[in-house]
Amino acid sequence: MDNLALFELEKERLLGLKPDLDVRPGVTAKAGKMTIILQWGLRSKNGVCPFLATSADGSKGCSIYDDRPMVCRAFPLSRSGLNGTDELISMDCPSAAIPFGEKEIVAGAEFFSKMGSYYGEVFDAAFRLDAARFWMRDMVKFVASRLTEAKNEQIGLLELAIREGIYDKEFLDREIKSLSSLRFSH
Repeated sequence: MDNLALFELEKERLLGLKPDLDVRPGVTAKAGKMTIILQWGLRSKNGVCPFLATSADGSKGCSIYDDRPMVCRAFPLSRSGLNGTDELISMDCPSAAIPFGEKEIVAGAEFFSKMGSYYGEVFDAAFRLDAARFWMRDMVKFVASRLTEAKNEQIGLLELAIREGIYDKEFLDREIKSLSSLRFSH
């Protein structure tokens, strides 16, 4: 782990748990002179996640497992396949596998059915991760088109949308909650 991708609300939640985290802008978009941050990067210390904990018996695990970011919930999948299958599965994970033969041609509904059956909740998390990425992409276009003045600054997308009065926090909370409840029916 070197630069774990976080959405803005995940960044805020994790900083609330551990204020000394090294979180920097990751994926950005430009609107005039303004840099809008779509995703943040959680930096590690020597390649180790700051939430990796060692228990009394010496085993290692996630200390925030129930509150982990979307990208962690989707691991070893980097995406669901809705927007391409390049680097879809991190084969560094011991449980990672391609749920069909290498020479087998699988597309459309069969692809999603096999991935969903093999990966279950992890595939649902990857599906939500893709949906959140699509939502952020569309939202940045909408917010950027409504800016009255693009200042020379760097700002998170949600913070900008609220500050500019384009969306209120309650609306964004409802949108994010609906994204987090999405499931891929397989």
